[in-house]
Amino acid sequence: MDVPIGFSNTFLPILILGAAAISLPRLIVPKETRSHRMVISGVLLSAFLVQALSTALTGYMFAQIGADVGGALSDAPGETMFYLIRTSFLPMIAWGPLMLISWLSLSRRTERLRGQDLARNRLPE
Repeated sequence: MDVPIGFSNTFLPILILGAAAISLPRLIVPKETRSHRMVISGVLLSAFLVQALSTALTGYMFAQIGADVGGALSDAPGETMFYLIRTSFLPMIAWGPLMLISWLSLSRRTERLRGQDLARNRLPE
């Protein structure tokens, strides 16, 4: 099935995933954290959630072009989910670097807060 590249099947999903990759880490990681462990766990959780969103968008786009995604999920759920997950990794080319930039930003914020605490002699143990 030959589907033309357009706004609703290319640009809009990438825009949604990119916005999620930038905003989810900032929503999940507490603003006043001084723990890099908290930052990495929040970024990993965000990556998992964006990948789940990507899988859902992939299934939705296949359904929009006429594929019977619901029937395939009921007939062979494991194989269909594996196919959707595998196919949904391709948009990571777009949202992966945005997630890395968010991670870098959160790590810099954490180090800035730790530096301020050290300057005030209030470094938590």
